[in-house]
Amino acid sequence: MESLGGEEIQKDELFGFAIAAAYGLTSASMAFLNKSLLTVFLFDAPIVIMLVQMIFMLIILQFLKTLKKINLVGYSLSLGRQMFLPSVLYACHSILALWALKGMNIPMYGAIKRLAPVVTLGLGIIVLNKPKPSKTVFISVIAVTVGCLLAAYGDLKFDALSYASGGASVLFQAGYLVCVQRESANIPAIDAVYVNALHTAPLFAILSLFELSHLAIPTWSTIFMLCTTTILGCVLNYLLFLCTMYNSALTTSITGVLKSVAQTAIGWFTFEGISANFPIVSGICINIFGGLLYTYAKHVESKKKSNFASEIEQGRN
Repeated sequence: MESLGGEEIQKDELFGFAIAAAYGLTSASMAFLNKSLLTVFLFDAPIVIMLVQMIFMLIILQFLKTLKKINLVGYSLSLGRQMFLPSVLYACHSILALWALKGMNIPMYGAIKRLAPVVTLGLGIIVLNKPKPSKTVFISVIAVTVGCLLAAYGDLKFDALSYASGGASVLFQAGYLVCVQRESANIPAIDAVYVNALHTAPLFAILSLFELSHLAIPTWSTIFMLCTTTILGCVLNYLLFLCTMYNSALTTSITGVLKSVAQTAIGWFTFEGISANFPIVSGICINIFGGLLYTYAKHVESKKKSNFASEIEQGRN
């Protein structure tokens, strides 16, 4: 019986590792696919891209609901009010992130995106009254920020509008995450995704009219790439859910950081590459180090809380 139990644990661990690997690979691929769609295939329509993704997401969720694979709550005014602000913030973040990706090289795009936990941490303290971070977390925040600024200084192809879009997208992403965290006790995750898609699809549809006026008729290869990025975007959301469910939060976080490192390394030699000068190389290295340190620090904090809760429970018994 013990042998069978050990085999089951080993299978679960292998399954969890496979999910984490699939999540990391898919997540790393998305930046390159979106960059290709925007620059190589010249589909300069970030809002249209997001509209297609939201419509596809709604179709998939409704299909799974019909098959009774998932439970979705009916839309209500109360639920709509709760998710209205997060949906608007999500829409702004998504569009601005794609605008930034179009004009930035992938290593610097990754460096900007690593600022998201930093901003989220700050907003969490202000909005949710969370405790101030530990010294290790504070040092990691400084490292991520300084690394990003140093790398931006060394970017010879610096585009102010793209950097501004990237910075703004991080702010909106942090606001979205904090709002969702505040409402997480009342709204299940799958329902939040569903309502978010319901809210943003009409908004993207209206805004996309401004893009369609100057958009050329796409070729079949462009349509194929658009469908590929749309499907992989939905797969990525599902894999993130599975990775969080079957693995620890640390595994998911480390997978994200390793993905970011691999993305940076490959991005160095693709899409016209990046100028390898001292500020940009050292800046990106410091930025990545800060991301790793932040992940480690948050894991230590989480472990301490878990051990403290276990001690309290044992004391009661």
